[in-house]
Amino acid sequence: MANDATMRQVAALFGRLPPQVARAVPDYLDLFRPQKKGLRWSRAASVLNELVPMVIDGFVRRGRRCKPSVEVWQAGLLEVANRELRRPLTSHGYLLEVVAGLTDKAEAEWEAKRDDNLRSGKPAPDRPVTEPVSELQQLIDATRYRAEVAGWTMPELEAELATIRKAHEG
Repeated sequence: MANDATMRQVAALFGRLPPQVARAVPDYLDLFRPQKKGLRWSRAASVLNELVPMVIDGFVRRGRRCKPSVEVWQAGLLEVANRELRRPLTSHGYLLEVVAGLTDKAEAEWEAKRDDNLRSGKPAPDRPVTEPVSELQQLIDATRYRAEVAGWTMPELEAELATIRKAHEG
């Protein structure tokens, strides 16, 4: 009975993913399978419970913070799944590195194309489907991190964030 509920949970999690990403996930999930054993439904549910929020609305923090497009997630999942990696994986760290790298690459290609078009008098191409994080948001995130590490109180953090917002507006 418990296994049936877990299978339904896995199916529901797959249903929340964009179709092109969902098609890439089974091969990625296989990397979490222990050698010479099958992947338990509970482990699949655990991996998907971490992965789905990252794909749907999460940000990747690797050197900088970015929100990759669905296409980048799909490409990242496929790239990682096609690598010869030691099994079982225990985290999504390698996937996040690949996805951040692909996002950076897409941005760099767009910038090069934009510059070429501007030099030749053509309109700039559409920006890749990523959501870059604003400078203000990066400052806020960095401040929250410093506050957490340093053990600031909530009033101290709020005062610092208010100062950052005010400086950024003016």
